[in-house]
Amino acid sequence: MGGSLEILLGGPAHGAVLMALAEQAAAERSAGMMKPQRETLRRLLVDAAAGRVYLALVRGREAGHVIVTFGVSVRSAGRVAMIEECFVSRDYRGSGFEERIIRAVLRDLSAFGLVEATLLCSGACGIEEVVARVGFTPSGERMYRIALDEPGDD
Repeated sequence: MGGSLEILLGGPAHGAVLMALAEQAAAERSAGMMKPQRETLRRLLVDAAAGRVYLALVRGREAGHVIVTFGVSVRSAGRVAMIEECFVSRDYRGSGFEERIIRAVLRDLSAFGLVEATLLCSGACGIEEVVARVGFTPSGERMYRIALDEPGDD
C-alpha cells in the first residue's frame, strides 16, 4: 500500500492528462469517448458548481482519476455527489491506491459541504470490495435511464 499518493483537484492545466486517462478508462470499457463526453469533462474542469475531477499521482506519475458530478437531493436534504468514474491505471491496481484515492475524494467532498455520495459502477467494474471497505453499501434502489434526446414513443 506504500508509495506517495497525491490527489489534485483537476483544472484546465490538467486537461490533457485527465482527458488521456478518461480515454484510457473508456477504452478498457470497450467504449470510446464521444465529442459530447469530452466537452462535458472539459466543463467539469472549469465549473465548480457542476462537479469535480480529481487527478491521482503516485510518486509524481499519473495513476488515475475520479469524475464527480453534483446535484441537489430533497431525500438527502442537501447537495449530493455522483461518482461517475473511478479509474486507476493497471500499474497501480491492487496496491491499495484505489481505496486511498476514494477516501481522499470523499474527505474533500465532505469538506466541500456535500452530504452524500453515490458511486456508479457497472456489474463488472471490479471495485466492489474496495468500495465496501470504504463504507459504501448497495442502495437497494434501482436506477433507470433514458436519453432525453431520444425519449421513445409517446
